[in-house]
Amino acid sequence: MKSGIYIIRNLKNYKVYVGSATNIKGRWSNHICSLQKGRHDNSHLQRAWNKYGEEAFEFKVLIYCDIDDLIWYEQRAMDIYRDTKGWEMMYNMLPTAGSSLGYRHTPELKAFMVALNTGRKHTPEERKKQSERQKGRKISPETRAKRSVLLKGRKFTPEHRAKLSEAQRLRWKRKKMCQ
Repeated sequence: MKSGIYIIRNLKNYKVYVGSATNIKGRWSNHICSLQKGRHDNSHLQRAWNKYGEEAFEFKVLIYCDIDDLIWYEQRAMDIYRDTKGWEMMYNMLPTAGSSLGYRHTPELKAFMVALNTGRKHTPEERKKQSERQKGRKISPETRAKRSVLLKGRKFTPEHRAKLSEAQRLRWKRKKMCQ
């Protein structure tokens, strides 16, 4: 996991988006996912993505740096691009770099978000995409240990046990069919 400053460059009109991330690879995946779904927070970048397509964009790391220096370097990169190319050649919507790192939602907003998503059903297409994203994913030993501690002593209802058993049986059946 590397932190640093990156740009997303449009190869058709040479506009750029300057960003920073504590995990550059993960942030790029987030950009791609939201752009493909048509839900990116940056409407300028989203419209260009829709117009030119995914193949018109390149991702490039400008500099790797410590997390504490991210905002400083991001601001410098934005200033350089703005001064040399002009603000109209950038997708960034704000003139200053910022970060939501460490931001905490209020309990009221958390409750609102829970209420908003309660009862939401994912379509089969959404579930398939979620499944594909998880395939091949490696879980660190530290994460496994944390999950183990959280799940110890947990009691399941007989109905839930039956569902888990059936799911496991189907997994083994599929695995044997693939061999």
